[in-house]
Amino acid sequence: MVYALVKNKNWESKYYESDEGLSIDEMYMGVYHPVIPIDVVLSANTYEPIICKSIYEILRKGDYFTLDIAKDIVKSYQYRDTKEDRMIEVLESVNESHGIAKARSKLQKKELHRFNKALWELDKILVNPVTIPRRWNTRHIPNLLRAYYDSIYEEQLVPCQEYEAMKRIEEVLEHVRKR
Repeated sequence: MVYALVKNKNWESKYYESDEGLSIDEMYMGVYHPVIPIDVVLSANTYEPIICKSIYEILRKGDYFTLDIAKDIVKSYQYRDTKEDRMIEVLESVNESHGIAKARSKLQKKELHRFNKALWELDKILVNPVTIPRRWNTRHIPNLLRAYYDSIYEEQLVPCQEYEAMKRIEEVLEHVRKR
């Protein structure tokens, strides 16, 4: 697996040297062409996209909210009724089923496509379909990975679209606090 990650990236290694000026023995020994360039493997350019993809597959992209706040955020975008209804139905289904996998297991092919589309749409506006139970007395839990990035360099690491979605979420949360 490690080899597959860095295949054809030997030239990025600080240990790589071109073949020019090397003897035939040195070329065949691979001294200057590491098979697994460990400095490339351990670089942020290699592992960061893998970590992001894994976390987003497991935890999804959005923040966690109570069901009511998640619905308010979806409604704040003023989507056409069909899109809004689809997103809210998924929020309610995941809430009732206590998880995405359980909600998904109840669906047939056409419904499954609609469900997955709504998950993608919720990811786009940074709302996690898994909601916070009321008994927790918490309204908002940030996405783990984005919270990490925010703690480092919010404006530099968060893409513009996500930054705008985060601002809208803050506005809705502020509105909810005033209720």
